[in-house]
Amino acid sequence: MRESLRYILTLSLICMVMASLLSGVYFLTRSKILEQKTHEERQALKEVCPKAGYFEPIVENNKIIYFRAYRSSDKEDLLGYAFRTEAQGYSSVIEAMAGMDREGGITGVRILAQNETPGLGARISEVLVRESLWEAIKAVFSREKKYPKSADEPWFCARFKGKKISEDIQAITGATISSQGLIDSVCKKAKEVLGYEQ
Repeated sequence: MRESLRYILTLSLICMVMASLLSGVYFLTRSKILEQKTHEERQALKEVCPKAGYFEPIVENNKIIYFRAYRSSDKEDLLGYAFRTEAQGYSSVIEAMAGMDREGGITGVRILAQNETPGLGARISEVLVRESLWEAIKAVFSREKKYPKSADEPWFCARFKGKKISEDIQAITGATISSQGLIDSVCKKAKEVLGYEQ
C-alpha cells in the first residue's frame, strides 16, 4: 500500500510540475502567437482583396464578422468585402479567408489552416510546381545567385477567382469532402455578407 501511494504522489508531483511549465511557456509566448496571427490575417486580407488599401472590421457581439475593403483609409471607394470561413473537411476544420467584390464575384481565397490527409484533402492547398527537376538541379550548382520565388497561389484556390457565388465551382475528385466543404463555406458566408450589406 505504501509503495503504490509513493508512486501516486510521485506521478502527481511530476504532472503538476509539467502543467506549470506548459502554462508558463504559453503565457510567455501568447503575445508572439497573437502578433503572428494578426500579421497572417493582414497578409491574407491583402491577398484576397489585392486592390484594397484599408479594411474596416464589421463587429457584432464583440466578434468580427467580416471586413469592408476600401481603396484607402478615407473610406470613399468601397471595393468589396473580405471574410473568414470555416469548413468541416474530411479529417479537420479548414479555415480560409475569402474576398469578393460588391457584386458577389470572388476576388481570392487563401487557406489559413487545414490538417487534411496529404495527397487527398490537402490538395486544396497544393501549389503546382513550374520548375522541372533538371532546372532545380542546375540552380543548385549554378554560380549565379538566384533568389527563391515567392509562393504561388494554390491551384484549387485559383478556381474561385472571378466566379460569382451563384456559379458552379468544381470540387477535386478524390478530395470531394474537403474541397466541397470549402466551396460551400465560402458561398454561404459570401451570401451572409451580401445580406448584411443590403
